Amino acid sequence: MREKEQINLDDVIQAYMASATDSGEDTLEEWIGRYPQYERELREFAAYWKMFGRLPARDYSVEEEGGLVARAASVVQNILHEQREISSAAQPLSSLVDEAERQHMSLDQFAEAAEMSVPMIVMLDRRQVRYESIPRKAVESIAGALRTLVAAVDAYLKGAMQLAPAHYHSDEPPKAAGQYDFSYVVEIDPDLSDEQKEWWQALTPRPEAGGAQGRERSA
Repeated sequence: MREKEQINLDDVIQAYMASATDSGEDTLEEWIGRYPQYERELREFAAYWKMFGRLPARDYSVEEEGGLVARAASVVQNILHEQREISSAAQPLSSLVDEAERQHMSLDQFAEAAEMSVPMIVMLDRRQVRYESIPRKAVESIAGALRTLVAAVDAYLKGAMQLAPAHYHSDEPPKAAGQYDFSYVVEIDPDLSDEQKEWWQALTPRPEAGGAQGRERSA
């Protein structure tokens, strides 16, 4: 079991290619059975390999053969790159804004990509929005903008409220703040149009009977 977890994708693809070549049969399902964690990548590579095999048979020059091999290697490298991105995305977030900056996105670009306003992003980054009031669409939009996992954004937003943004540094202690419902943040946002407010409000979960609305509590 440990060997299955430790073997990397490149080795699995190379082994699959060698197995299929030696046996003269497509051993894709066998290798997927051995390493189910790489099923999508194996199927993607196999699809390319099969298409390559359907090309009209002819003699290739050394340069052409080298180019075809390079294309196959490129497919493997692209898959490996995706794997590294997914692995990176699985790391816990320390700040939404810091993560956007790490990806060379300005705050304005981040907000636009997430279909939000800058004030909304800042409030969410500081975890000043009560998690239960945040619509799923907001979580998914942030994850999409940051090219990270929805679960990573979920975990971040569930964390303790920050009295100051994680990327902010000052010698003076931050003032205490409170948490707000997402709907209230949308309602008072000066950067959202009426149409945008209506759209976000329609997606926002309704508070439970007797539940807190607006500002929930002070820190």
